[in-house]
Amino acid sequence: MYHTAKKAFTLIELLVVIAIIALLMAIVMPALHKAKEIAATSVCLSNQRQISMAYYIYAEDNDGRLTDAKPATSSDGWMTFSNTGVGNNYTTKCFIAEPMNDSGSFSNTSLEDKIRGFEQGGLWSYLEAHKVFNCPMDKRWRKPREDGSADQIGGYRSYSIGGVLSAEGYQLTATSTDESKVTIHKYSGFSNPSTKIIFLEEADGQGQNQNYWNMFLNVRKWYDPFAIWHNGSSTFGFADGHADRYKWTDEVMLDMASADSQGGEKNRLADVNSDDYDNIKRMYMPRRYKP
Repeated sequence: MYHTAKKAFTLIELLVVIAIIALLMAIVMPALHKAKEIAATSVCLSNQRQISMAYYIYAEDNDGRLTDAKPATSSDGWMTFSNTGVGNNYTTKCFIAEPMNDSGSFSNTSLEDKIRGFEQGGLWSYLEAHKVFNCPMDKRWRKPREDGSADQIGGYRSYSIGGVLSAEGYQLTATSTDESKVTIHKYSGFSNPSTKIIFLEEADGQGQNQNYWNMFLNVRKWYDPFAIWHNGSSTFGFADGHADRYKWTDEVMLDMASADSQGGEKNRLADVNSDDYDNIKRMYMPRRYKP
């Protein structure tokens, strides 16, 4: 009786197979990462288009009044501001409310808390989907807040509105920012809406993007800078309802954004010769600025 010898891989052959697999993985993984990043950017741009269009339609449905840039501290999404350019005790609906528990009190311990805040905002009836508020690359909400706040989680909402689009913005002269000179409360106040930023990606290292972001107009400072989740670029939502991606070129601006996302200094000077800063400043101001 004859026995057929069993075939088996030699050690050399196994090593060759492993080397080939490792080589293929080295080739494929960067391509997969790039594909994932492109897909995330597409989703983010879609989010920006949806919330920007909701912002525009809200104004259309409310006699041109804008939903406020400041997240409401009330449980129903309404805020009253005093000493504004549209009279004292100006009451307006905010685009979202702060995170809250079932009782309507502030709470930032879960994604459900954040969603309850979205649901009380002026844009919710046009969206009714919490994922629209989150860039897929923004994972802060899966971790505790970086400032060590007890039992609070990081930010989920990736998009914030500038302070010049809040009724509270009329008060910003008191802090020597000059933003009050361009603040508006009605859509008709925009000059060339297709070039004016409403929503910016923000990665406040403290957690929830608590208020709004600011560009000081009389000095070169930016408070609560942009997020850089898309290969050195950011997405913006504009006043006419479209969205676009902006590629940053100035290393000083990128360093400023990176420091803020890590909970660093927010009131940072931008480079005096920064084209990026000047470009975004023009898009930030809803109407002409007269120093």
